[in-house]
Amino acid sequence: MRFGLYLFGVAASGNLINFTLPGPVLLVLLFLGSSIMTEKISSSKYPEYSTYQKEVPKFIPRIFRKK
Repeated sequence: MRFGLYLFGVAASGNLINFTLPGPVLLVLLFLGSSIMTEKISSSKYPEYSTYQKEVPKFIPRIFRKK
């Protein structure tokens, strides 16, 4: 929703940097911060989780990966 609002603001104003930019930026920062926090909690709670972290990417899946 925030990204759509930002794109609408870009289309309406013609500028990439406008008043709708902080919404998507803060949303991404919140998502990154919460994922870092949950990764730390999970790795401290489950010892095998560090192995899982090495095998699986955090956000973008690897389609072609080496085995």
